[in-house]
Amino acid sequence: MNYKTLLMASAAVLFSTQAMAQDLTGAFSVPGKGQIMSETTLGMTRTKTKWSAQYWDDETYVDDGRYISETLEYGITDNLSINAGIINHFDVDKKYDYWWEEKYSYNNDHNFAYNLGLKYNMHFDDLLFQIAPSYSTYDPKSFYGHRGNDSRWQKNLGVDLKAGLDLGNG
Repeated sequence: MNYKTLLMASAAVLFSTQAMAQDLTGAFSVPGKGQIMSETTLGMTRTKTKWSAQYWDDETYVDDGRYISETLEYGITDNLSINAGIINHFDVDKKYDYWWEEKYSYNNDHNFAYNLGLKYNMHFDDLLFQIAPSYSTYDPKSFYGHRGNDSRWQKNLGVDLKAGLDLGNG
């Protein structure tokens, strides 16, 4: 065995340090104070439902949808952040047409929804808590058109509550 190689390997092990990066994918992650995080999502959905009734043949419904979203999050403190996002739902295809339910698609490919929110993390020893209130809105006339649609802007308030246990590094 080469003692020079053994000595160099031992020195490398003694002087190595671990690299730490911020966990952006964790359930409790918020950007640090003064930092900005951007998340872009492109998605496709497909929902297939088989329905049967006593007097009708089995029917299958297929809904295809596509969307893209962008969310910006700014860290006010290390445990508090504010976020804003926009999402566009592209035209969705519904593949059924029956006398009791009309086939429909969105009005166009410009169907925007907007959201604002906060995230606040709390730590009590190894217990982690997060509260995240949010506000979202969209205009149904943008999605479904103006004819026969008297709906005004839809507004939704929500709160996400999370609890977890910190098991240490790794």
